Amino acid sequence: MKAKKLAGALVLAPVLLFAACAAQPSVPISANWYSSTNNYGGLTGTSEQLSYTVTFTPKDSGGDVRAELDAGTYTTNLLAVNIPYAEGKPVGYYLETKYTITGRYYFKNESCGDFTDSITAKVWFLGVSDGLRPVRSEREVTSNLPRTAAAKKEDVTVKYHYQYVASYDAALTTSTVTLTYPERVGTEGYEPSVTTLNVGGGGSFFDNEQILFVLRGIDPSAAFSFRTVNPSKLAVATLASSGTPTLEKYGCTFALNGEEAKRDIESYRVSIGYGGSNPGNTQELVYARCVDPNANEFRNVLLHMESSMIYDLGTYNFDLKEATFNIEK
Repeated sequence: MKAKKLAGALVLAPVLLFAACAAQPSVPISANWYSSTNNYGGLTGTSEQLSYTVTFTPKDSGGDVRAELDAGTYTTNLLAVNIPYAEGKPVGYYLETKYTITGRYYFKNESCGDFTDSITAKVWFLGVSDGLRPVRSEREVTSNLPRTAAAKKEDVTVKYHYQYVASYDAALTTSTVTLTYPERVGTEGYEPSVTTLNVGGGGSFFDNEQILFVLRGIDPSAAFSFRTVNPSKLAVATLASSGTPTLEKYGCTFALNGEEAKRDIESYRVSIGYGGSNPGNTQELVYARCVDPNANEFRNVLLHMESSMIYDLGTYNFDLKEATFNIEK
């Protein structure tokens, strides 16, 4: 398999990839990340920080290889900025996410040694009036994948390190994707690549790095779908909701603007996943629901997420532990 194909397959939760492209209408977006979703006074002054704990529940696959992961972290930082990559440097959003987790694989119950996985991502995009149009994203991934067919423990853990940059034109018709491998410069199969993709067409399009944020602005009570780029294939793909979302009171404990409490929050539980052939597993998400658009206390924040590990070796669980919202917004 080509290195650039492998790199796309190394996407760990919470980054989402979806396949199969079809025509769809644009997705309505509401600014649910503000207290007043309709009259939030513009983007200037926007500030938000979220922190999640990541735990892992292993699953016995029946093979020689199993996984064990320690508790990890996932953080997000949202700001309003003048976007340097857009013409005229308009005010838009800057979202930075960081994910890190340490673990190890076992081969016939013998440890293969500790490793640390990490993802740092940055994305710049415009406001709701511009459909949250993406301008640029950057991602750096260090990932350690298991080789389940390995014959000895020394061959189980395979490390990859890559950098992925996507830029978009002002009309959102093309995307230029640059893929590099910092630790394998000059190695055959790992040459840097630049790919131009046609991202124009009907329906909404979002960058992968903004998807979990975008879902806060979508009403999950109705079926939805939109387009993105699948890095594993470097092709335009479609993400869609799956099944009927569940309305529930979700019990959780986290600190809100410094005040920690156990809370029962009106929420939506929704599954999303690939379309077309080889759809893979769905991903389950729990988002706070907007009860009062003039006093949206929990800002439709992501409360919980579940995602399967590659080869179905276990499940990642992301749980919100701290949320700091700009009080004036």
